[in-house]
Amino acid sequence: MRPVPGDLTATAAILREAMRLFAERGATAVSIRDVSAAAGVSSSLVIHHFGSKRGLKEAADERAMGALEEVLAVSGDESTVDGAMESMQASLVDQLQQEPLLMPYLRRLLVDGGPAAQALFDRLLESTRGALHQWQQAGIVRPSADDDVLSAFVLVADLATILLGEQIQTALGFNPVQGEGLQRWSAALLDLYREGIFIQPPAQDRTHRGKR
Repeated sequence: MRPVPGDLTATAAILREAMRLFAERGATAVSIRDVSAAAGVSSSLVIHHFGSKRGLKEAADERAMGALEEVLAVSGDESTVDGAMESMQASLVDQLQQEPLLMPYLRRLLVDGGPAAQALFDRLLESTRGALHQWQQAGIVRPSADDDVLSAFVLVADLATILLGEQIQTALGFNPVQGEGLQRWSAALLDLYREGIFIQPPAQDRTHRGKR
């Protein structure tokens, strides 16, 4: 699944340009001719490899979904919180190096909505649920009263970083999914998940309030 940046085969060039154009304009505004011209091939060759524009879009969706699933799958294999976060960071950096169009493509896919966006969310939710279950079994994530909602919340927090990445960078001055920005973002996220944001009052205070 992982692409090679120097791969100049026709199929790779077509898929790369399709992802770029779909991300920039949205799939409905891109034609087979647009993709073929950008890839430097004939329209008939695009049809030969992918069957139709729909087939091309499905291949692009699958490539993006698979790349993001790999990031989640790696994080689920770790047995410590720090190890899981470090593995996820390393995997994300690797995927972005291999797939520079990943974030803009996923952003467009989610914003456009529809069956493809729902399929992406459903698959990622299942991957997130699986990773959290592994962490619970390893004793690094506490049991939840509602695993489904917890999984959805964690996923939505991650997807929000993709959707609002440009706004975050403008407001804070760093890219939350690249380089030092990713490290800074992940450190704050880990602190939030590990420590929470609310201060729990002493047990005696909670008991006293409950008697009022």
